Amino acid sequence: MTVDGKVTTRNFSPVDFTSREDKLHLFRQRALADAVLVGHSTLKRDNVRLGLPQADLREARIERGQMPYPIRVSFLIKERSIIA
Repeated sequence: MTVDGKVTTRNFSPVDFTSREDKLHLFRQRALADAVLVGHSTLKRDNVRLGLPQADLREARIERGQMPYPIRVSFLIKERSIIA
C-alpha cells in the first residue's frame, strides 16, 4: 500500500478492482463528486481514466445541475510546491 492508501504491487503496476461491485461503487461515488483529484505520477503510470461509463450516472448528474462528468484535477509536487 502506498502512502496515500493506494493498493499496488512492489513495482507500482496498476491493480484492478477485486470485484465488479467494487468498481461500480467507485463510479457511483465519482458521480457524486464535483471534481476528481489524481496525482500526476498515478495519471502517467496507470493511464487512469476518470470518466463515468454508465449513461445513467451521467444523466443523474445532469438532473442535479452538474456537468455530465466531474472536473479532472491532476497535481505534481515539485521542489516542495504543488502544481495543479
